[in-house]
Amino acid sequence: TCAGLWVWLNAFKWQKLNLETWWIISLLAVLGIHSMLEYPLWYAFFLGIAAILLGAGDERLITFNLSKRLSNPFRLSLFLVLILGLINLSTMLIAEIKLESWIQKVVYENTNDQRLLDWAKKSSSLSPYAERLSVMTLGNVYNHDTDEEVLQHQSVMNFKPEEMVAYQLALLLELQGQHAKAIEQLHKSLSAYPEGFDRTLNTTPEKYKKIYLDLQLETQSNIGK
Repeated sequence: TCAGLWVWLNAFKWQKLNLETWWIISLLAVLGIHSMLEYPLWYAFFLGIAAILLGAGDERLITFNLSKRLSNPFRLSLFLVLILGLINLSTMLIAEIKLESWIQKVVYENTNDQRLLDWAKKSSSLSPYAERLSVMTLGNVYNHDTDEEVLQHQSVMNFKPEEMVAYQLALLLELQGQHAKAIEQLHKSLSAYPEGFDRTLNTTPEKYKKIYLDLQLETQSNIGK
């Protein structure tokens, strides 16, 4: 990354600091500062904008002279990339509509149409967001297969860790019979979200509260040792 940035800085037309180049410099500066304060630059929605801006700042014209034997496959590959991009964009749009519809049904109708989430999880690149919405719905966690829920919670924790998901994962591991991992996960949850245990306990069905309390007691006794 640093080597590529150094090459770009050397190739940039610093001697022509007109309005256009100042706009590019300003936008890149804002993007860089924002990435250090909030989200890292390697997030896709930042990286794409940075790539476009860096490309716009390069004024060199690069041409490739391909033989006729290679030009047709090359054009075909570009066409296929365009088609795949359009397919991906269309599935993302459909998934976005389904996720918004699911949220509206949960908020306004108090109904959980799991089919909408399942489509987004299986058929689009918005699968991590669909999984996150699924595990944030308490009814899903305690009514589905434990093994499936553990895998889904672990996936969400890798994507975007959150308080409720972290505590639910500890309970699910205990229900799955992985007691040592449940203790370890609860210890991590208590360290990261010390005030979240009581909030999670208040939203947990009664039959699972004792399991939480027993795990907490054992976790604290292990810390004392």
